[in-house]
Amino acid sequence: MSLYSRITQVTVHLPDGRRSAQAIEDRLREHSPGVRVPAGLLSRLYGLQERVVAADGDVPSDLASHAVGRVLTQAGLAPGEVDLLLFAAVSADVQEPANAHIVAAQTGLSCPVFDVSNACNSVLNALEVADAFIRAGRYRRILIACGETLSRLSRWNLTPTTLRTGLASLTGGDMGAALLVEASPGRASSLTRSWRTPQAGRLPPSSTPTTPPAARQDCTSTPKSSSPPSSASTPAPHSG
Repeated sequence: MSLYSRITQVTVHLPDGRRSAQAIEDRLREHSPGVRVPAGLLSRLYGLQERVVAADGDVPSDLASHAVGRVLTQAGLAPGEVDLLLFAAVSADVQEPANAHIVAAQTGLSCPVFDVSNACNSVLNALEVADAFIRAGRYRRILIACGETLSRLSRWNLTPTTLRTGLASLTGGDMGAALLVEASPGRASSLTRSWRTPQAGRLPPSSTPTTPPAARQDCTSTPKSSSPPSSASTPAPHSG
C-alpha cells in the first residue's frame, strides 16, 4: 500500500512580551538619526502593529520545546511514540550540536533527530523531508519543531544606504511552533508540493550580536534598484 503524509497537529507558543510598532520606530529614530522615519511607517509597509518578544533568557530551543510539549499533549502522544524530530528555523542556540538534540532533551524524546536549516524556507524544507521519509516507509510519525528569536536580529543603526534592506529586520518576532506529520493512506492528504525560492539578500553581522553567527541571516529580497533611498524618502516594501 502506498503511503502519503499529512499534517495532523499544529500548535504555537507565543511568549508574553510585546513591542509596539511605535516603540520600534522610536528606537530606530534614536539609533539612526540620519534616517527620516515617518510615523506609522512599519504599519504602512508591513501591516505591523506589534511584535512578540521573548524573555531575555529564552533561546530558540526553549520556545520550540514549549510548542513540542503542547503538540504532544494535543495529540495524546507520549514522547516515545515519535519516530523522528526535525528542528527547522532561522534562529539557533548553537552551531554544534544540532539544536534538535537540545529540544529532544528538554521534551523527553528519544528518537533520531537532526536540523534542517535554510533560512525562511526551513520549515517548508522540513515538510519535504518528512514527506519523503514517510513515503519511503522509513518513519510514520515525524515532529517538526521551530523556535525563532528574530527580534534579536533587528538592525537599529541604519543609514539611507542600508535602510531599504535593513528595515524588514525590525518586523521579525519571537515564537515557537510544532507540526506533527503522520503517514496516511490517502493521496488527497499528501504534502508533496513544488517550492520556488526567491532571490535572497544577506544581513551583515551586527557589531553587537545577540544570537549565534549561524542565525544572523535575512530573508528579504534584494531590491531591484541599486540606488539607495534618500534620507527624506520612504523605502518601498520588499518580500520576505
